[in-house]
Parts: sequence; C-alpha cells; structure tokens
Amino acid sequence: MKRLLTVASLVVAGLPFLAAAPAVTDPCALPDSAVDGERKDYLRLANSCVKCHADVTAEHQGSAHASSWTDPLVQAAIKADPSKADGCARCHAPREILDVGIGKLPEARTTARELGVTCITCHMKKNDYFGPYTSKGHGGVEASAFYRESTMCAGCHGQPEARKEHEQFSSFLKGPAAKDGATCQSCHMPEVTRELVTDPKIRPEFKIGAVPARKHTFGGVRKGSLLAQAAALGVEPSSEGWRIGITPKTGHALPASYGRRVRLTVEQRGDGEKPLKTDVFDFVAPETALAPGVSSTHAVAKVSGVVSAKAVLTHHAQVAPGRDAEEVGVIATLVLPVGN
Repeated sequence: MKRLLTVASLVVAGLPFLAAAPAVTDPCALPDSAVDGERKDYLRLANSCVKCHADVTAEHQGSAHASSWTDPLVQAAIKADPSKADGCARCHAPREILDVGIGKLPEARTTARELGVTCITCHMKKNDYFGPYTSKGHGGVEASAFYRESTMCAGCHGQPEARKEHEQFSSFLKGPAAKDGATCQSCHMPEVTRELVTDPKIRPEFKIGAVPARKHTFGGVRKGSLLAQAAALGVEPSSEGWRIGITPKTGHALPASYGRRVRLTVEQRGDGEKPLKTDVFDFVAPETALAPGVSSTHAVAKVSGVVSAKAVLTHHAQVAPGRDAEEVGVIATLVLPVGN
C-alpha cells in the first residue's frame, strides 16, 4: 500500500507524453486497498491540492466541475424534488470514478458535496494516486492511458439511459472528431506546458518539471472561447432568396444537453433599418440537435424592398428553475447578399 500524503494528485490529461513513455496501469484492475466504503477525510484531502498544484487548482475552481453541486439549477431541481439528490450527486458530487471503473456511472458522495467534482474524483482510487505521468509524489503516482482517452469522461457524459440529459458521448463517437483521433480533452482541456508542482518547498525528486499538460478549465459553449468555434455559417443565393448552411464544428451534437437550444435567425430590413421579415429555425437537444460534422441547409425567401439581411446563429441556455433569464451567446453572424 502506498503512503497517503496530504497533497493533491497530479491533474493533467490527454497529451502526447515525454520521450520516455510512462508505465501504463489500469487503475480499475488494481485490488482494493484497506480503505473500505466512502473516505472519511474527503474535505481535508480535497482542500490540500492547492498547496502543491496552485495553477491547476485555480483553473478547476473556476470551472463548472467545481460548482457542479452548488449550481443554482441543480439545487433548484433538488429543492423541487428532494428524492433526486442522491441520483444527481452521482455526477454532481461523485465519489472516485476509479472505484466503479472508467466509463461507468460513479457512486454518490454523502459528504462534502459542495465541492462538486474534485481532483480526488478523477485521480484517486482508495489510497492510490493516478495521472498521465509517473511521479514519486504522493508515495508514488501511477500513470494510466485513460487520462488520454475520452472514456475518462463517459461515466457522467456517456450514460444514454441513466443520464440522458447530459449524454454527449454517443454523438461524439459517431462524429468526425472521434474518427480523426480527437478526444474530449482536445477541446475542453486546452494544451499548456508548465510545471505541475508549483510549491518551491517541494523536494526536487518529487517534481517532474515543465511538461506538456492540459488546463483544467473544462470550458463549454457557456464559458470560454468554444462558443465561437461551435459552428460555421454559409450562404448560397437562390431564385427565391437564400439557402443558409450550418456546419457544426463541435465534437458532439449541438446543442449537447437538455435545456439548451441553438437558433438560426434571419433578419431582413428595408430603408431606415425598418424590420421587414424574421425567420427562425430552432434546434433543440436531443430531438432536433445538429449532428457533429453534418451540414444542414435552410431556405429563406427574400421579401420585396429588402436593403440588408443577416443570419445569426445563437446558443441559448433556456429559462429554468434556478435560471431566471435565458443565457444567449452568439456563435456566428453572416451578412447576406441582397443584390439590386
């Protein structure tokens, strides 16, 4: 059994590694340690990560993973139906995913749920630590190939029956990104080269040095730069007006979760910017979501007297208990040719 230290696990994912490839361990194949059931020191252990991994901890604390339990939408849903709490906690406040196996629905924590998804969630099994690199820290960190694979995310984002409202994995597997070798980490954990251990007091033998790594921002279309990369617009004039093309650039369906809508709005204006006509096309998860890499075309008739026209593609997080106003972000805008 490895010695349990009070510093956090290495938190890196999904990049090509150093010339000397680390030994690869399947953490789910390891025998259980002497720690049975839910750990009792969760709060203390989770709060210790910042001591040695300040950069990664800061990124994580600003992410949706860190606020997955305290999110107002989650709390509103639980307040409306308290029987949902333990079910929601399986992904919004989960125990270690390695305990049940990579890609399987995690068990729920009963303590420290306010911490959401933590470093412990992904990087520990019992008293053993795992990451993409081997290290002497924590009494020995084992390297696993899972940290470079999308399967690492499937436990919560790939459960079409149990968690269909958050299920992005099946559409990802069918799309071009997966077939081209991209992973969830490729988009949601941007590449960075940095020192993994930031505490200058740590002994040199416990450090790895500056290495290729991944940020732990876990950005999506509601935060960060991914919104502008989600899709592209194109136009082809027709005898009646225009054919507007949408090409999704996301690795999975767009939108990817319940309570989200992607909207194409085509506005036509006359002299003095007078509104003449507005056409709206909605794409809602899961029934009418845009499939990854599959272009769609939408016909719009041009009206008489039009002076200017534009197409705008937007992402909407809809009004729900815990969200009083719709959140709208612009994906793409395209000025349409109006001719003479």
